[in-house]
Amino acid sequence: MPWHPGELKLQTLLDYKDHAAGGLHNLKSELTPQHREFHPMVPFVPLACIDSQGRPWGSIIAGKAGTAGFIQSPSANGLTVGALASQ
Repeated sequence: MPWHPGELKLQTLLDYKDHAAGGLHNLKSELTPQHREFHPMVPFVPLACIDSQGRPWGSIIAGKAGTAGFIQSPSANGLTVGALASQ
């Protein structure tokens, strides 16, 4: 998947273009041990998705009162997020 032109410009400005050259192919199918230890320590996590019309949407999920521990990694293949939607 090619990068968005704005993303390419930012990568160039930060001298990161060579690191990101593989695009989304750099993603792994399993969480590394470091990621499995990291996620339970964060107080929030960004969330992104594409809707049925192909539009991107982004949000942030946060622990209650900004606390960590609401994300767990029971296996190398997934995360569980203890969060409820609020209005």
